Amino acid sequence: MVEPDSDSPGRSGRWVLFAGVYAVYFAFGVVALSIPPLVGEVRADLGLSRSGMGLALGAWQLVYLGSAPPAGRLVDRLGVRRAIAIGAVVVIASGLLRAAAGNLLALWAAIALFGVGGPLISAGAPRAVALWFDD
Repeated sequence: MVEPDSDSPGRSGRWVLFAGVYAVYFAFGVVALSIPPLVGEVRADLGLSRSGMGLALGAWQLVYLGSAPPAGRLVDRLGVRRAIAIGAVVVIASGLLRAAAGNLLALWAAIALFGVGGPLISAGAPRAVALWFDD
């Protein structure tokens, strides 16, 4: 387990890190909500049925449920900075793979990948704030 002080920035640096965490969490939300406004276009482009689209859209929540507990342990093991950075890379990869998906399986896998990176951000962000703003 990482010692609490190992992820604690100085008083002046904590606001910079907070802004970074805020930006990552904002990007998390943007990627999570990127497809719902475009359901019609995505369905037409990939030739998906309504049920296929629903299956794809629910992929990240399904994976998230199983990956959240280990993600919390990973945040403790790696530290919040590293865990949030890994989560951000995975979420970015999910967004890029969504854009490149050419069929239901590829779209499902790209969206499911978000369910792996998302919990690292969701568990890491509150932990970061608790560590950095303990006064």
